[in-house]
Amino acid sequence: MIDAEESRLDLPVRDFVRLLQRACLDRPDLEQAVLACYGRPLNDTEQWLLPRLAAISAASALVWGTTHGDPEITTAGRLTLTHLTQTIPERRT
Repeated sequence: MIDAEESRLDLPVRDFVRLLQRACLDRPDLEQAVLACYGRPLNDTEQWLLPRLAAISAASALVWGTTHGDPEITTAGRLTLTHLTQTIPERRT
């Protein structure tokens, strides 16, 4: 299926953000299956970008969902941010 609703010129890894953020959040088996279908593993840059792009997307979802009274979008943003804070190692400076 091709979903052109969100189509725009962007980083290829951005296509994975919504999919992994919503469908695979607590399902590493689905995440592995999606990436296997992609045909290659994400490279180091893409792996670095993915959680950062997910954080931006989650923040946008919180703002949009709150502004438009959409609890489903707001909840998706909160769940993603919670997941990211639990799975991204703390950066030590």
